[in-house]
Amino acid sequence: MKFNELITVIKGPAFSRNELELSGHKVFDYQLSLWVKKGHLVKLKNGIYAFRREKN
Repeated sequence: MKFNELITVIKGPAFSRNELELSGHKVFDYQLSLWVKKGHLVKLKNGIYAFRREKN
């Protein structure tokens, strides 16, 4: 899954890895880690992530 696909799939500000798997989307741990390192996501807890808000 690409990050742009993730944005279209997830409607809320936060999501869990389990939600993605239950909806039939395949996301690997390394993808989530990479998106956290790039600053696209924030890791809140184990398996729970939120989108980083853009500063205006």
